[in-house]
Amino acid sequence: MILWLASYPKSGNTWVRTILAQIIYNNFDSEKVIETSKKIRLYPSKKDFLELDEDFKLSTYPPNKKKLILDKTISNWEISQDLINLNNKINIFKTHNMLCKIPFKDQEYAFTNIDNTIGVIHVVRDPRNVITSLINHFSFENLKSLETQGLFDENAVSKTTSEVKNFFNLGKENKWQNLVQTKTSNQIEKFFQNEMKDLGYI
Repeated sequence: MILWLASYPKSGNTWVRTILAQIIYNNFDSEKVIETSKKIRLYPSKKDFLELDEDFKLSTYPPNKKKLILDKTISNWEISQDLINLNNKINIFKTHNMLCKIPFKDQEYAFTNIDNTIGVIHVVRDPRNVITSLINHFSFENLKSLETQGLFDENAVSKTTSEVKNFFNLGKENKWQNLVQTKTSNQIEKFFQNEMKDLGYI
């Protein structure tokens, strides 16, 4: 069965993953924290679909194949999870997918179901701080240090300059009050008012 570690991008998913992995795998070696965290891998990944369709075996996807690959990924979500769960273990995956159903070829395909899922850890970050992290992306100091050594490979890359963006960017200095315009903050608070009140962000 699958336990999902789910969040919107830049909401603390990777941070929680590092903590969770250290606890689960009982490895608190600060120099191996990123290596340990990778034991909780991202889903969906290419390898989850290799046995399901020949198109997934391409080394790179040409532009004319990308839509086809996306459609085949969606239509094989549950099948790939069925195969994963044949190991009869608790499989923990990080994901940025939402619990949804997507229509495709007169049928709806669910991201997952109760036959494959045992539970969800849903990480919800103050959306005003998500904004400031996204700007740069498109034990914090230790993780940032390991990143500078080239031991972290989930960075964003600028499409215009090919510059690698820091993943572990501001940490405790990421204070939306100093970085987000009042107008933007007000719009976010209005749109997410109920959720932000429930979680104590406002």
